[in-house]
Amino acid sequence: MDINHKRYKKRFGIGFPIVIALAITIILFINVRKSELEHQELLFEHRTEVIVQALSKKINTYIDILYSIESLFKEDQVPERKKFNIVVKQWFDRYKAIQGISWNPKILYEEKDHYETLARKEQYPDFFIKELDIEGNMKPVSKRDAYFPPYYMEPYKGNEKALGFDLASNPIRLQALEKSIDTGKPTATSRIKLVQEKGNQFGVLIFIPNFGDDTTLQSRRKTIKGFIVGILRIGDIIKSVTNDFDLKGIDLHLYDMSAPTELRMLYSSNPNQINYNDSKPFLLNFQKDLVFADKNWLIYFQPNIYYFNKYEILSSWAVLFCGLLFTTLLGFFLFMLINRADTIERIVSKRTEELSIANKRWQFALEGSKNGVWDWNIITNEVYFSPMWKKMLGYEVNEIKDDLREWEKRVHPDDLEKAYIDVKKHISGETEYYQNEQRILCKDGTYKWILDRGKIVEWTEDLKPLRFIGTHTDIDEQVQAEERLKLAKIEAEEANQAKSEFLANMSHEIRTPMNAVIGFSELLDKLIKEDKLRNYVNAINTSAKTLLNLINDILDLSKIEAGRMKIHNEEVNLRTILEEVAQIFQMKIDEKNLKLIYITCEDLPELIILDETRLRQVLLNIVGNAVKFTDQGYIKISAYQEAIDFKEGKTNIHISIEDTGIGIPPEQQKIIFESFRQQEGQSTRKYGGTGLGLTISKKLIEMMNGFITIASEKGKGSIFKITILNVDVVNNTEQILDNNKTFFDIEKVLFEPANVLVVDDIEMNRDLIKEILTNVGIKVFEAEDGEKALFLLNEFKPDLILMDIRMPVMDGFEATRRIKENQKNINIPIIALTALASTNDQEKIMKSGFDGYISKPVIVNELFKNLSRYLKYYIKEDLKDDFDITQKDDFEDLDKVIQIVQNELIPITETLKGALEIENVEYFAKKMLEIAMKNHIKILFDFSKQLIEQTEAFDIEGIANTLNRFKILIESHKKM
Repeated sequence: MDINHKRYKKRFGIGFPIVIALAITIILFINVRKSELEHQELLFEHRTEVIVQALSKKINTYIDILYSIESLFKEDQVPERKKFNIVVKQWFDRYKAIQGISWNPKILYEEKDHYETLARKEQYPDFFIKELDIEGNMKPVSKRDAYFPPYYMEPYKGNEKALGFDLASNPIRLQALEKSIDTGKPTATSRIKLVQEKGNQFGVLIFIPNFGDDTTLQSRRKTIKGFIVGILRIGDIIKSVTNDFDLKGIDLHLYDMSAPTELRMLYSSNPNQINYNDSKPFLLNFQKDLVFADKNWLIYFQPNIYYFNKYEILSSWAVLFCGLLFTTLLGFFLFMLINRADTIERIVSKRTEELSIANKRWQFALEGSKNGVWDWNIITNEVYFSPMWKKMLGYEVNEIKDDLREWEKRVHPDDLEKAYIDVKKHISGETEYYQNEQRILCKDGTYKWILDRGKIVEWTEDLKPLRFIGTHTDIDEQVQAEERLKLAKIEAEEANQAKSEFLANMSHEIRTPMNAVIGFSELLDKLIKEDKLRNYVNAINTSAKTLLNLINDILDLSKIEAGRMKIHNEEVNLRTILEEVAQIFQMKIDEKNLKLIYITCEDLPELIILDETRLRQVLLNIVGNAVKFTDQGYIKISAYQEAIDFKEGKTNIHISIEDTGIGIPPEQQKIIFESFRQQEGQSTRKYGGTGLGLTISKKLIEMMNGFITIASEKGKGSIFKITILNVDVVNNTEQILDNNKTFFDIEKVLFEPANVLVVDDIEMNRDLIKEILTNVGIKVFEAEDGEKALFLLNEFKPDLILMDIRMPVMDGFEATRRIKENQKNINIPIIALTALASTNDQEKIMKSGFDGYISKPVIVNELFKNLSRYLKYYIKEDLKDDFDITQKDDFEDLDKVIQIVQNELIPITETLKGALEIENVEYFAKKMLEIAMKNHIKILFDFSKQLIEQTEAFDIEGIANTLNRFKILIESHKKM
């Protein structure tokens, strides 16, 4: 019994550990397998989620494109077909899934013939409104109350069959049309086979409605104008997204859950595979809802056999195999060693010691908080790498040896030298701890960024470093995020540069035709006497200047956002600025029967240092808004100072603009300073505006070290308060004269005879300048490019040159450089006449030899102001009858005057013989006026003044009589 009992105990002693080991192996296998499957499922979900997000963004992009095109019909009502095609065409090269985009107007039955005739005249001779018959052939449309055919279609090629096809004739399309009208929102059809589709993929139509009034269901049905229709190919949409991803092994299915069951399938990358309604043969699948217009789409992913073959993880099977092998070996060794108790005890003792060391290592690993741990013996070069350290690189525990070279050979060659430098610095005591960022080669062949940190924790008896312990932290995502941030910054800078270039080009292209619109309208205003026609001209001029102000606002906002707007401080009289702003709006205030209240405190400084142009811009905007939004009551402008430092001459300036207008609700007061934002409910048709004025005003005041506050109540008015801090006060209050503020009137300016060369490649611009300058006595020569200007310069010696910048053959910069190179021409003033408007362009112009520049469109006052700096002129208001000119009897040297008359005036009269030419007579009269004023001869002064007035009135008979009297005057002088 004792022997059997001992045998039983021995067998039990062997069997029990084997059973435990086997149980542990199975448990480990189950847990590892479960973890593998969970990881694989998360990985699959992550891969497909990225595709879903990209697809959702893509389909919403198409809706945004159609909305941008629909905005054309809000701006222009119905734009020309050419403009529609130009705007639409830009999208096709970028988005291949767009089969076509069309404008489908609502055409009543009685309008059908008119639209068909109009389209045929526009190079579509075969156009007619049509529908499909029973056999699927096109035929003329049946009689209905209204039709919705594609009337504008881009591209036309490939969509010829669709042009004129009445969408209301198809039940699926008609249902989507009616739903879009009733909801006022985009709608889409169920899947359809496109008329123009040659392949097997399905398409959908998406409708963007365009209303006259979309406030109620009844108004939408009554005022529907038509639809922007986008024709999209579903397969191409899917491919445009999935081409950027590796979907080998993953089947993608797309369903329209809003459609009947038989019409739900929109797309399938593997039509033979199961669909979402079938039982799931695989563990992995992923599905998500997508919203497309009014449709509920479902995207469904499932793996196929290839996916599992590619991504099958064998770790659990390895665990099972190793566990079984271990269990077998354990049983074998237990059986062999059962009788060797002493040996086992020694082994247990040794294992206990190793376990103690291992426990210490794991303690350090725990302190690393999920980081990889390494323990380097500097003397032996042995390194312990923790399982997490190896797993971080994709390795199993037994795949990396405990050798420093295992780390060394995986560090990127470009990072290894820097890593060793940092290690040596710490070992030598130069640094408190070791830290280095390096790229480590992973098992899959990719590099991962690692933050490597460590510290020496043990020394030898002779105080040499012995034990160096540290951690590896995975910072790959952080580094990649930083790289993406850098790329995003570069892209943002490039986008900003592209925006600046676009704004510059836009400004140039718009300012060029605006030059003619404003310039000729100003001339016509002076020439046309009929009130009705002058009202038309004034309307053109006002609209053009409004558009010009909008362009300037957009450019100002762009400069501010790009940080290129500069504040130019100078001495200004604040009272004068406020008075001038008030005077500008006085007429409008009087028209609206409002009261203007203007208050400034007595101690308001006479002169302060501010940017007058920008302050005036802000005041004009805010006061203009107050006048615009006030129909009764008053406008109050007040200003006072808050002196803060008398010794340093510093003060705070407060300017308040108060009105009794419509007011602003509290919830709207925050958004009115945002770009392109206006008060909610504000009628754009009544009040106008773009929402830029207050944005620019706020930013300009902030650039001047100030801020704007608002206090308002709806229906009771608003108070805008401008505060500018730390303003310098000027002690010297002498009056500052600024000749640049002189305003000219084309009817009152008279220049002395002068020759001006106008260089511009656009004939209309040259004609405008010629017309303006000829009216004030200046002779104009023309050249269409810089090369011809150089040729004319040698033939005619101009007194001044107006030079365009952008021209063919030779531009204005090159022409100016060549002119200034010649010492004979260096004193000829050259003024740039350009549509370029950016600060950089202006600085480049002034550094290129130009004496000044005038921005297009040309304002007559601005042109005269620049010419007056270089050409002599008179203001006709100065030519009064009581002008202090000595009478002939009081003149001391009458003989000298007679000599001047004979030498300078009589030869000119020879050109006046025969047919009278107004230009010659005008030149003669101005020359006489110059001599009269120079020599103080009143009789010549009176004579020249009368002759100038007759030339302006084209009084031919009066001119002839005056010239005859002049001849008699000359004869009488000779007899004296």
